[in-house]
Amino acid sequence: MKFVRQIPNILCFTRIMLTVSLIPCFLWFQVNSEKFTIAGSTLAIVAITMFMLAGFTDMIDGTIARKVNKGKTGGFGASLDGISDMIMVFVTFVFFTPLMDYGAWLFPTLSVALIYKVGVGVFGHLRHGSKSILIHTWAMKFLGLILFLAPIFYFFSDGAAWVEWYIVGMLVYLVFTITEELLIHILLKGSSQDIKTVFHYKRENERILAKKAAAEAEAEKGTK
Repeated sequence: MKFVRQIPNILCFTRIMLTVSLIPCFLWFQVNSEKFTIAGSTLAIVAITMFMLAGFTDMIDGTIARKVNKGKTGGFGASLDGISDMIMVFVTFVFFTPLMDYGAWLFPTLSVALIYKVGVGVFGHLRHGSKSILIHTWAMKFLGLILFLAPIFYFFSDGAAWVEWYIVGMLVYLVFTITEELLIHILLKGSSQDIKTVFHYKRENERILAKKAAAEAEAEKGTK
């Protein structure tokens, strides 16, 4: 049973290893100025397969975690999931984006969005502590899917023009999700990683205050 409970964490570590292994692959394409599409080399097919496997682990680890932990989430597993997601986004951003034909405008734009994201994360940390750096909202989870599909669409469409418009829409949605996260940090009265949307802040505040009251009551019992 202990092993079963570790399956989500094993999937997260697998995602990290697969993602890190993509770095030399992407660098090889940059150094050799080779196009990263389905018309490219065998290495391109291997790399996109590894990328899709990493994304697949992200899709199933949360569901498995809720089943084996009887609906309970959070703690080390939730933090590891967030870290592995950040590593995947970072590798895709830094090493894959330059391979796209429209990297001239995409990389600077994504850099500004990344700075915005980091700034919001720092604000959340200063306001509510380290557990508030990574928030798993519905919008953020859907963003993960959109980001995951972008390289796949680019690869299999051979860099078609419509993919550029897809990425423009993705950037707009990215700004929306970061802004929602900022509003959540402002409205919440404590740390929370699993708030669904900004519209759930009142319910989440009730839970946070109830948890604080219970902790204070327990502390008072300990002093008597």
